Amino acid sequence: SRHAPVDTGLLTSLLERASSGEAKVASDRELEETVSRKASHDDRNSKERPSHIGRNQDNQVTGTTTTEAANQDWLSWDSAFQATAVTTPCGSANTTNKVTQRPPAESSCLCIFDVDRTLTGSQDLAGSTCPRNRVVQGVKDPAYRTGNLTLSALGQAVNRTFCAQCHLGVVSAGSAGGSAERGQLRALLQGSGGLLPGTWSSPEMVNSPLVVGCPDARKATCVADLVDWYKQSKNIEIKPWDVFFFDDHRGNTRGFAERGYNARQVSCESRDASMGGVVGLCGALPEEIIGERGVRNCK
Repeated sequence: SRHAPVDTGLLTSLLERASSGEAKVASDRELEETVSRKASHDDRNSKERPSHIGRNQDNQVTGTTTTEAANQDWLSWDSAFQATAVTTPCGSANTTNKVTQRPPAESSCLCIFDVDRTLTGSQDLAGSTCPRNRVVQGVKDPAYRTGNLTLSALGQAVNRTFCAQCHLGVVSAGSAGGSAERGQLRALLQGSGGLLPGTWSSPEMVNSPLVVGCPDARKATCVADLVDWYKQSKNIEIKPWDVFFFDDHRGNTRGFAERGYNARQVSCESRDASMGGVVGLCGALPEEIIGERGVRNCK
């Protein structure tokens, strides 16, 4: 038959919809073009893996696998029988959304943050240089230079990003200061699992979601250990593509793609010239925290 690849059940359904006025019957040419398009799409996307966290035409948050998107193409017929995608690309790092895209509610996602110049900014630097930062007087931060802990815009607003619907963690090369700074950071990091445990871990023994002293070159490994901790200690299994890591330091997204994790460099708009621009200055912005798959670095 000329249209052998077409599922007869689907055609019957479409014809029934046509008779009720819900859809128009496609011409032979339109059916051939659509069958060819779907076959090609299925071949390219035979492996189920999420491709986007986005919003559908009703502005509802969605998360689909590429295979699901291909299947939904068959069901999204408009008056000319043109298949339409159900997901939309996530915003760029320059988005001004107050609340960034949320992941699908049915998934267990994990957001992991660096500390220095990601959740924090350069000490005592606010005002015109970093207008969205907040200095916490009396709480010392020893990272790079000593001064008062200064929270970045992100550090004050993790709960206004999509990560508020995820489990959370920290992987930092630094120490996250003393008990006072750690207490401040922990109080601000409340995701879907509530307040994080008070224990801070080393990379040699990860027994909490708060890991400090992890060398930059080992951060992907420390994140993997943190994912294992959630599975073993909390019975929460998190798929690799639902792991999101955010770090200001140039080069710290290396090693994540190989594990199937997502990683994004942040504090792109403000870099510390006194350190050659290798690290951020004001720290991360909430609008940089995007639920987008893949690895992204500052331009």
